[in-house]
Amino acid sequence: MIDASKIGNGIEDVESAVQLVRNHAAEFHVDRDRIVLIGESSGAQLASMAAIRRAPVKAVVAFLWHERPAGISCSTRNLP
Repeated sequence: MIDASKIGNGIEDVESAVQLVRNHAAEFHVDRDRIVLIGESSGAQLASMAAIRRAPVKAVVAFLWHERPAGISCSTRNLP
């Protein structure tokens, strides 16, 4: 059994990352009101949960496949 107290909270990590980008938007040359989260598999779950908990993001792109789509590699490095 994994001790959950040693894992951390991934959703809060995503929320903190969004806040960091918003706080440094001018430095990063991004629009703080047009942040989009993208994730695959567990990353998609974290991005979606952060948005549901009202992280200030414009959209979430979630790649969740239960089966490999025909002709598409499910490896992140191969996604367009």
